[in-house]
Amino acid sequence: MSTSSNDPTPPPPPPPYLISTSSLLTTTTTTSPSLTPRAHRFNPSAHRSQSNISDSTSLTKSIVHLCRLPPNSESTAMHWHTCDDEWVYVVEAGEGARVVVVELDEVAQVEEGEEGVKGKEAKGEAKGEGEGGKGEIKTKEIPIHKGDFLGFPAGARIGRLLKSGPTEVVYLMGGSRESFDVCHYPLLGRRLVIDRTAGGSGWKGWSVLDGDVVEWNK
Repeated sequence: MSTSSNDPTPPPPPPPYLISTSSLLTTTTTTSPSLTPRAHRFNPSAHRSQSNISDSTSLTKSIVHLCRLPPNSESTAMHWHTCDDEWVYVVEAGEGARVVVVELDEVAQVEEGEEGVKGKEAKGEAKGEGEGGKGEIKTKEIPIHKGDFLGFPAGARIGRLLKSGPTEVVYLMGGSRESFDVCHYPLLGRRLVIDRTAGGSGWKGWSVLDGDVVEWNK
């Protein structure tokens, strides 16, 4: 049987380096087969949906997630990275969206005559609300808007998380993917040692209390 020249021809599949995220951005809910719900292991109130678009394009040296944060939610636990760069690009954000930060080096400079936050972290003595302390580590909230970019270099001791207002926040979150990293949680007195030497998108991790860490200088 002959085939009519008017029969539709299916479009060719996209190349492996090209993916479409339009459906992830336009769906009216944060639930989608391509979005994975994620709750943070150290902050049960933090939950978001995300898609690992860097794995979808087989990137190996950097990681990028497309994230959707529901209304009135936190994105993660307050944290900073020793070895990995981290950045956030805000795709959509309504009134009340903000980044919550604690600038640990700035706090340490204020604490004249004391060990400072860095020394306290090493001994597991840095107090925050998550530890039942007296809130010695103060946070501040900065409004964020559509089109904003946040960049946190590796080793910058700036704890951070995002909070949404009455509407969701949509953002790209990414950074480097070093063989080893340490993620610090200053309000919890805890850190996570990350080993990615096996390659791929998987990793192994060891969670330790700051008070159990022995510092060696050579």
